[in-house]
Amino acid sequence: MADIKKIISDNRENIVKKIGEYNEALKANDLAKAAHAEQELKEAEAAYAEAKCIEVFGELAKSENPVKAAVAMHSYLVVSHRAMREEGVVTGFEIVEDKVRQIDLVKFCEFCKLPTMWKYAVEKFNQLLAMRTATELKMTKAQIKKICDSFYMSDLARQVEMGGTPDSNTAICKQLQQVIDGIMFEDNGKGKNVHRVNNHDVAYLLMCYTKRGKKTLSVAVAKNAYIHRLVLDVMHRVVTGKAYDLEYRMVSADKAKKVGDTKVKAEAKAEPAAEVETVVVEKSA
Repeated sequence: MADIKKIISDNRENIVKKIGEYNEALKANDLAKAAHAEQELKEAEAAYAEAKCIEVFGELAKSENPVKAAVAMHSYLVVSHRAMREEGVVTGFEIVEDKVRQIDLVKFCEFCKLPTMWKYAVEKFNQLLAMRTATELKMTKAQIKKICDSFYMSDLARQVEMGGTPDSNTAICKQLQQVIDGIMFEDNGKGKNVHRVNNHDVAYLLMCYTKRGKKTLSVAVAKNAYIHRLVLDVMHRVVTGKAYDLEYRMVSADKAKKVGDTKVKAEAKAEPAAEVETVVVEKSA
């Protein structure tokens, strides 16, 4: 591992060097030299990332359960760069030490010489989700059949039996569980996997699965590489017990305080009137 650490260190130094060369060329307005430095910078980053991947895989492979350890880790950090801008104009590059790189679980299993046949189940699951999406969009049976026949996947994936197009979230949950059972199975003593998915995992999967397509009124579904990443996300949640989160654009701290103060004042003005006590007079006998 000492050699791989040196490779990582050397490549980091090379990244810093190439960033410097690019910035100097940009200041000198030497666009040809800047383009050359940028290309070499990308090559140095790729070499760094590959070496870092080998280092991480090597450490995970020593674990008692390498796949579970990789799932729990989920991702690691690599060195990269980002552009510095002034009024929208690129003025140079700066180093980024914390770019997140998700573990490629297929690549990791190949590294550890572990079975990878489960990847075909992931591809088949992707096809089934695509047809489910088409069904929800009220596409015709002919269109859905065309998707089934022409969906990009390997011949081995087409032979995987996972049932028909899921007609409910419960059906998706069962198929997702089948996929995960093939990747990481630990018997709970009753012949079932201790790692169980639930409706929250299905919700996350479906929310991340599609995006707006390039054509008007079209939806783009996940490619095979991306569905692998989503499945790893779900497995990471299952293994670590973490909760899903929501990212959104937030107001500034000052504006948030102003909104909070306004809300407090509004609530103060809207205080309910004091309750009137009701006295019940009993009739005398």
